[in-house]
This record gives sequence, structure tokens and C-alpha cells, in this order.
Amino acid sequence: MFVQADQGASVRTAAVFRYVDGHLRLVTLAGSQAGLAYGGSTGFVATWACRPAAVPAAAVVTASGPSDASGAYTVTLDYYRFQQASLVPLAHRTVGPGPLDSLPGIRDGVSGEAGCGQARLNP
Repeated sequence: MFVQADQGASVRTAAVFRYVDGHLRLVTLAGSQAGLAYGGSTGFVATWACRPAAVPAAAVVTASGPSDASGAYTVTLDYYRFQQASLVPLAHRTVGPGPLDSLPGIRDGVSGEAGCGQARLNP
């Protein structure tokens, strides 16, 4: 379950909850509450999705990064799997710089949308 937990001027953050042993648990990352950022502006972008095709063992991928003065973005991709109510890092890579539409898309592996199936990110 994904719940919008915070909102700034241009970036929102979703908290993640997961059923573990019949109980809804807050998902953590490195011992702290996991937060999935999404949104952005002309100087920064963030998004996330589920079931990324690039790393089939991953449950979630996040992407974020800045742009330079010419509008070229450098995006960091982090892939995670679930272990009970924790996100565990699987892979990390950086792509760019380049125009945002030329960088690898972050889409749910089933729905093709940003987010996770029915949990779609608001523009």
C-alpha cells in the first residue's frame, strides 16, 4: 500500500506499507521509514515504479537526479526487493546526462505506468 506522506513545492513522498504475517507493516530502508519520492521541476526529477523489467528480481525501482543549465538530466536508478517489511538494495546505476525523454523510462512492469499498477502517481 502506498500513501502520500509528505509534499513539498514540487516533490511528493509516498510511505510504503506491506502485509507481513497477516499484519500491515510500515516498510523500512536501512532501518528508517522508506519514502518514495516523485515529482520535480526543471532542475530535479524523481519517480518510482514496481516490477521493473531491467532488474526482474526487483520489486521497486526509484529514479532521481538533477539537471544542468541546458536541461540535461543525470538520473540515479536504485532497485530494491522486499525482505519482510524492509526494502533491500539489489542494484544501482546512473544514466545520463541527457534530455529527460531520452533516459530509460521508469514504468511498472505490468501496467506500463509510473507507480505500481493501480497505484499511479499524480502529475
